[in-house]
Amino acid sequence: MNYILGLKKYVHELSSFAESNNLKKSIIVTDGIWSWLRYGCVLNQFTDGCFYERKGFERKRILTYRRWEKLISTSNSKDYIHILQNKATFNTFYADYIGREWLDSKKMRIDDFARFMERHDGQAIVKPVADNEGHGVRLIKANKGNIADLFQKLSKEEVLIEERLHQHPLMRFGAKSVNTIRAYTVYDKRTGKAYLLKTTLRVGIGNAIVDNSHSGGISYEVNLESGRIVSKGWSHRLSNVMIHPGTDICMLGYEIPHWKDVIELVEKAARMLPQVRFIGWDVAIMPDRPVLIEGNHDPDLDLLEFVGSYGYYNQIMQHLS
Repeated sequence: MNYILGLKKYVHELSSFAESNNLKKSIIVTDGIWSWLRYGCVLNQFTDGCFYERKGFERKRILTYRRWEKLISTSNSKDYIHILQNKATFNTFYADYIGREWLDSKKMRIDDFARFMERHDGQAIVKPVADNEGHGVRLIKANKGNIADLFQKLSKEEVLIEERLHQHPLMRFGAKSVNTIRAYTVYDKRTGKAYLLKTTLRVGIGNAIVDNSHSGGISYEVNLESGRIVSKGWSHRLSNVMIHPGTDICMLGYEIPHWKDVIELVEKAARMLPQVRFIGWDVAIMPDRPVLIEGNHDPDLDLLEFVGSYGYYNQIMQHLS
């Protein structure tokens, strides 16, 4: 029964997509179902990822959800992914590359917390230890009147309290978020090297303090050699955006600072964890250097296959085979 309901919902979503885009419903519905059966392409990749526009030879080169599941399960060791999943473990493992001070809510004492907040002008970023996609990330402000209450509240949660990063002036785009580079690397056991596949810039919009697309952020592909933006913007809510929403900045051709250092950083980080061979890194750029925000052992397909260039499946597999 669940399969029948799921199929009905799938057909309904495909039909709605066809109607809203003036496409022939019967063709889109049939192709959508075929794309799932043949290639393992899920609904949002078929629609938002423009899989419905791709020719057969292109579809063979695209990392679809089914291929992604198999890649993650066979290439990323379950014995080591906790280093990326747990933010406290990640910060400890990559201590030389994170560029910020932090506290573990379960290990800190009130005097540690008070001194930490004083050193950082009474402001810090709170992150759940084991969550992703920006869920639960928030800014806190402390003063002498609320420090004890704030400590008691945070000590009951499993969170990190991190120094608020001061990003490079060229990485500020009018919003409150720290804007990051998503970099996909794959580790090749035969050569002992990590290879950078694709990079995108993620930019926050409005009042959100995180930049990912699930929170309304918008993404642009960055050329690996030049460090310049080479695509229109994409998000779950917007697509084909040339001007960053909320500013008058034309993003096409925009140059990312410290670009060579970004590439060197993620390749070094990937080589430190060869047991997890396919990783999506989030990198912030401070005035003097780039720093790691986190690494994802199961990085989403959206930025890899939906933004700018696409068709990375064969490129990944040549390093994993």
